[in-house]
Amino acid sequence: MSRLLLIMVFSLGFLSCGNFVDYVPPGCERMTCEQLGKECGTWNDLCGEVDCGGCPSGETCRADGQCVTQCEPTTCQQLGAQCGLWDDGCGGQLDCGGCPLGEACDIGGHCTVTPSDQEDRISGCGGFESAGGTIFNPPADYCAAEVLHWFYEPDSQTLKIADARTLLNCCGDHSMTMIREGEVYVFTERDAPEGGWGRCACMCVYDYTITVHGIPEELITIRIELDVTDNQNPVETVLETQLDLTLGSGFEIIDETDVGPWCGEY
Repeated sequence: MSRLLLIMVFSLGFLSCGNFVDYVPPGCERMTCEQLGKECGTWNDLCGEVDCGGCPSGETCRADGQCVTQCEPTTCQQLGAQCGLWDDGCGGQLDCGGCPLGEACDIGGHCTVTPSDQEDRISGCGGFESAGGTIFNPPADYCAAEVLHWFYEPDSQTLKIADARTLLNCCGDHSMTMIREGEVYVFTERDAPEGGWGRCACMCVYDYTITVHGIPEELITIRIELDVTDNQNPVETVLETQLDLTLGSGFEIIDETDVGPWCGEY
């Protein structure tokens, strides 16, 4: 082997061991950061490493070599989400967790009691009293005011709610449901045109009642909403209050407006 060839082999041995960090193979044309389409970071142009430096203050080097404004991922609290997977606003995924047993995560990211844990019962025109029935804690003067009554059974963690003397159109299909939005238990009373068709030229009073299971014995916040589905702005907040379930029962006056001939002897 010639002396020149030995020198070349020996030199390449040093290069392969990293003694010459900027070695460029003969005939290899180096590329610039602009040619590579990179603003920052260290990249390989097939001839060696190209150092494209760092980014200005307030920016960070993205994985594709572009300087971008630093992004602060949003939080579950900022989204108002209790559960579910969400976009964190920075290209990542935010995990807000799951819900307790017996609850489900709704589309808004709130843990809600599932429908199987509740049963509603709505009176006919005139309320339960007019039909010979009753509601718990019946009012002394039914027509005097719209009243929210509640009763709690601690052993079964069952809450019963009754909105007595709600004035609505005589022709309607009625239901009542409950979901939990954050720390608020939202009870929605729905009134839709009867059979999906129309209304009558008269008004009636009704009683909305619902029984919900799995409510812990504590101070809770509730909101009563009325959803008249054929109104332009259908959802109205009827009452928002706190119930101390350790007391066992209670009531709240909602409306003392005189409803005139729509409430009386039937």
